[in-house]
Amino acid sequence: MVEMTETSNEKLITKIAVSIMALFLLVSWIPAFGMPLGDSHEGRVLGQFALHMKNFWSMGVVASSFGASWEPFSDIPYTHHPPVLTFLHVIVSSIIGEGLKQIKLISYIAGVLTIPALFSMGKNLGINSKAVTISILFLITTPWWWVYGRLGLGLLPNVLMIGTILAATEKPTKRKTVVASLATFFAVAASWHGVFLFPFLWFQTWRRRKFDQLTFSLMGVSILGGLVILLWVSQGGGLSELGDHIGERVERDWTWNQFAERQWDFAQALLPLWYTILALPALAVGLIDSRTRFLTTSLISMVLVFALVPSNGAWIHDYWNFPILLTLFPGFAVMSEWIFSFIKEKIRLEKTDSITLGGFLLLASSLILVLQPVNLHKRYFDETSDAGELVASTELSSGQKTAWHLPQVPWPTWVSNKWNVPTTSLLNSEDLGTVPSGDIVLFRIDRLPDWLDGKIEFEIENQKGKYATITAHVMKQHVIEVIK
Repeated sequence: MVEMTETSNEKLITKIAVSIMALFLLVSWIPAFGMPLGDSHEGRVLGQFALHMKNFWSMGVVASSFGASWEPFSDIPYTHHPPVLTFLHVIVSSIIGEGLKQIKLISYIAGVLTIPALFSMGKNLGINSKAVTISILFLITTPWWWVYGRLGLGLLPNVLMIGTILAATEKPTKRKTVVASLATFFAVAASWHGVFLFPFLWFQTWRRRKFDQLTFSLMGVSILGGLVILLWVSQGGGLSELGDHIGERVERDWTWNQFAERQWDFAQALLPLWYTILALPALAVGLIDSRTRFLTTSLISMVLVFALVPSNGAWIHDYWNFPILLTLFPGFAVMSEWIFSFIKEKIRLEKTDSITLGGFLLLASSLILVLQPVNLHKRYFDETSDAGELVASTELSSGQKTAWHLPQVPWPTWVSNKWNVPTTSLLNSEDLGTVPSGDIVLFRIDRLPDWLDGKIEFEIENQKGKYATITAHVMKQHVIEVIK
């Protein structure tokens, strides 16, 4: 293979391509930006952060457990995740105020910024920029990324940590050391994935630089990030509560064969066929290439540990193993580099710059056509936002102190945020029997539990799409009696 040297025109083309991909995400995500929070992962997560912000400003810094409180949804502060996301939402709300768009702003911007961050990380691995660009295109045209890449901070903290540490390790300067240290603190204090991944990155840095300013600085900020997490958990839910939560994550009432089948079902729904076919070769290439071997090994270790140890999370949530996209990213980049190198060696073409850009646009158009973002928007955002619209248009009576819902509308933080009352799931007819007759119950029409008569659909009082509300006394009339 010939060496992949880049001209100034090629660098310009890659910058144009990266901008096009960021613009695609921005344009295709905008329709969901103003939608109400509803029965979706976005609704549940951002509903939680909405409660954090509201309680921080209404209760005060200490009373709100530094923003960890999410009353009235739960009396126990939420400290199951490191605090940076919560702090960011509080900081943004202090500048531009509270509101739906302010809540979504951090996540959506972080998703778009991940594109240039991935490009920088790939370049710092020593991979040709055109190949890195193609690997980014492969990543963002999976339903997994398109749906979940805009939530939380996605991959951004770890991508920044990896990229800046690589840059500082290769050519250390005071500025690069500071940037890498800040990115590392950000990643460690933002997610458990960052906590897990950092020791691998530090060890690789130490192998190359031994004990110098960079390795000492990275170690220092990681310890500081760990202390922040420890204080966050201690003052919030507490270490014992976090331990109980971890215990729930490792419990299972299924077999590993069922687990594998479920993960495959998730993959089929969230990954296109072409990506699934190329995933194993990409993983192998990432492990073979000397530039990406250590990082790919570290990332796959992270994915496997988080998938298999707290496996109940991966059993419940289809987004749980989302970092697999980052794990495969280096391998896809190297594969693309091999193809570009082969073409450059075997085929002599004139006006290669225009051909390269045209080929990228053709490939991008094809992959977006397969992605079908309009259908994904309808399924994951438009239809689920009906629940939010229904709740927003429904007024609770002054006597209703709890938002009742059936289990088919799970973890509705967005309901607590809108109605300002705690929520309770009605698991069976006995639970329903405890509900005051005049109280409203929220449920899904297409997912009725087996203890309710389907004829309840004819007595629905308010409905939006697949979601409806009905008074408890009417719902009780449609309970199916169990013959003992």
